[in-house]
Amino acid sequence: MDENKITEMEEKELEAVLKYLDHLSPESEEYSAVLDNYNKLRKLLMDKEKIERERKDQNFHRFIGYGVDVGKFAVLLGAYCALYKIGLKFEETGTISSHPMRDLIGSINPFRRK
Repeated sequence: MDENKITEMEEKELEAVLKYLDHLSPESEEYSAVLDNYNKLRKLLMDKEKIERERKDQNFHRFIGYGVDVGKFAVLLGAYCALYKIGLKFEETGTISSHPMRDLIGSINPFRRK
């Protein structure tokens, strides 16, 4: 079922319970039982709304976290590329002779031995 239809049905149910309470005597046991049921239903609806808000907040924070992670990766990748370009400018002879360039290539080489 559609979420809007469910919410409409719940609101109609609450209205029906209130109309039924108008026809009862406030001193009767049935009135107190119906009132208790109304309060329980209202509390359940409020809890449902609270859970939906919390879920939306969690999704929002999760996507913000993903964005931060992607940003970190992009910055690190950019830094590695910049260092690599600087290293290649110094390594025009075709051999890796500077220690920073050797360390940089060693840190990003997946096949290096430890």
